[in-house]
Amino acid sequence: MRGGRVCSVPWLVMPENREPTAAAFALEIDGRFAGNLSSFDGGDPIADVVETPRAGAATDKSIRNARFDDIVVTTSFPEGLLGAWVTAFLEGKAAQHDGAVILLDLNRRPLRRVEWKGGALFSVAFPALDGRVNEAGQLTIAIRPAVVKEVGGGGQALSLAKVRSWRAANFSLSMPGINCARVMRIEPLVVTQTYLEPPSGRDGAQPGPVHVSDLVVTVSQTGASDFALWAQDFIVAGNNSESHEKDATVHYLAPNMRDEVASLSVMSTGIFGVDHDSEAVGVASIARVKFSMYAKQVRWAAAAQPALPSAEETTRPRTDRDVRNVLGQRLPTAEMVRRLQEPSPESQPDGVDSQHRLGRDVGFAWAQRHASMAELKEVAAADDQAWSSLSLPEGHSLAETLAATINLPLLLNGRLELPRDALAEGLVSGVLEALADMNAHIGESVVDASQSTNTGVAASATSAFRALPPDEQREIARNTVNVT
Repeated sequence: MRGGRVCSVPWLVMPENREPTAAAFALEIDGRFAGNLSSFDGGDPIADVVETPRAGAATDKSIRNARFDDIVVTTSFPEGLLGAWVTAFLEGKAAQHDGAVILLDLNRRPLRRVEWKGGALFSVAFPALDGRVNEAGQLTIAIRPAVVKEVGGGGQALSLAKVRSWRAANFSLSMPGINCARVMRIEPLVVTQTYLEPPSGRDGAQPGPVHVSDLVVTVSQTGASDFALWAQDFIVAGNNSESHEKDATVHYLAPNMRDEVASLSVMSTGIFGVDHDSEAVGVASIARVKFSMYAKQVRWAAAAQPALPSAEETTRPRTDRDVRNVLGQRLPTAEMVRRLQEPSPESQPDGVDSQHRLGRDVGFAWAQRHASMAELKEVAAADDQAWSSLSLPEGHSLAETLAATINLPLLLNGRLELPRDALAEGLVSGVLEALADMNAHIGESVVDASQSTNTGVAASATSAFRALPPDEQREIARNTVNVT
């Protein structure tokens, strides 16, 4: 496709000089400020080139379908007017709006404005989520304008509000009846406006329903059993009516991995594809499975701004109830949620079991998402010694995780000292469990040998690890560290 100036549109005015480069972007919708933007592109005039062969002469060429390119913007968190527009679009009820992207210099003074009329949302793309990718999360929004013009800048500096942010690694997935604890990655999900052919005798295509792309998730093979059973039932057994479809919820988490920034409900999904794969990590090969599901509708919901904690909340120790959002990626099933919300008094008479379980859950989540191999080795080594405390230096990711999730206080020098108690022992157990789960990918023979000597062990690596005697747990963990 080739672009060119469309002279038949008198409203188009293109400034000759676009320098200096913009340092920030702001959005207006219907003359009102609608938030900050991370990037902006598009809005240029384009047309299709039509070639007509002619005998004995050069091919005749002309243009048709003159229009303006989509205005594409990115933002970490669509709120206010933009958030309302996106919400209406996902529901198939979005109206057209006039608006402008304001390009700002380093002092937040307007350099120029790209204004549009009759803009309709064309697509909203939710980014890929991956626990190993530490990038800022950004939604990509495409606006299809009827007319675009650029005007010069000038005027007073704008005051831009601070935007809530989130990382592409900070997420969890939940589905009824499916354990999503080992979901490693979710592919981008794009919602696009479709257009219907106009009735006979009428000009212009009419907006149709929105189209939702497939929900594609990558799962560690040790945690893929629930997805595999659903695929067997839905695809092979043919139980694929609407009553067998499932709703999914993607939870976008704040940097502290506790507060939910927003959620994306992906409704009426049906599984249709299974793809086994492996990934080389150093000398290791990690087995994983990719599951593809169609989706019919999505809904975006922004969480309310969290209120400031009370004095009582900042001083009392947190329990496993308070960290259920942190551990959502590991405990998404209804059974585990009930366990956290309604702990049984008989199973934890003095709170020791509860603290050990809390430490184990936090230790596993930290090892899975934040720890470096050096940090894992340091914490795992404690289980092989007669230790009395854990001393975590300033900047240690486990210290930062504990401070953010269960309010353990850091010392003035940034260190964290943990006496050996149920919580600390649980942390070490969680790390060892995570290493054993990793060992299921790195050294299958180690896990197989352990399982063959324990007839009551469950099929999954995590269940098998928990069922082993403590000495065998330590040996598996040490083998994992040595292999890596």
